[in-house]
Amino acid sequence: MRRRALAVLIRFSAYGWRPLTWVSRFVRRPPPGTRTPPELESLTPRELEVFRHIACGRSNAEIAQLLYVTDETVKTHASRIFMKLDVRDRTQAVILAYEQGIVEPAARSGP
Repeated sequence: MRRRALAVLIRFSAYGWRPLTWVSRFVRRPPPGTRTPPELESLTPRELEVFRHIACGRSNAEIAQLLYVTDETVKTHASRIFMKLDVRDRTQAVILAYEQGIVEPAARSGP
């Protein structure tokens, strides 16, 4: 059965139909930031905003400048985020953000 299905997919691909592209439209997650996963509902809106910036790899100073707050305020938000999400550091926070669909990897061109 699998061979037959593979043969059908190859035949359709030869005619320009891209089955995986078509299927991916239906199985994709919602765009990042459109919904808050249940695991992150304990975060305040401001903490969620800081969490997104952390997940994008921004430093405390960069986040502070973007949000018009002090570095200390960002550090406080980050500490509370880590505590609420039960993560030890920024690395674990970024991993969680990707797992929860808060951010998505950027498309790469080339190897």
